[in-house]
Amino acid sequence: MLLFGLTAIDKARQFERFYAELGKSPFLMAYQGWVAWGTPIVEGIVVFLLIFGGTLQLWGLYASVFLMSLFTGYIYLLLNYSYYTPCLCSAALESLTWEQHLVFNLLFLALAMAATASKERQRQTHKNNKP
Repeated sequence: MLLFGLTAIDKARQFERFYAELGKSPFLMAYQGWVAWGTPIVEGIVVFLLIFGGTLQLWGLYASVFLMSLFTGYIYLLLNYSYYTPCLCSAALESLTWEQHLVFNLLFLALAMAATASKERQRQTHKNNKP
């Protein structure tokens, strides 16, 4: 929750820089506007969902796994198939290399997957124990 909250705020605060760097990305040029506006909004929605318990939180966990999968896949593509790697443009992660950022994302993807699986088990247990 903190990760998405901080990055959403950071992208909003540095919107012009974030937007410009997306325009330089060989994979996102055509979707620059959608991605620039959509990413911090979706991250904010995920934070909102994660705050609440129950079904909303489970949706937030699934959304976290989805977003981290997209972000991790994007970094993998940049590292292996791109002629240009844009700046990280995030105050929280600016000191990391792209390779370190990939490892960071893989770690948080694994954590999101574990949290989602745990919440699903908890939901199923609760569902099965209802009279």
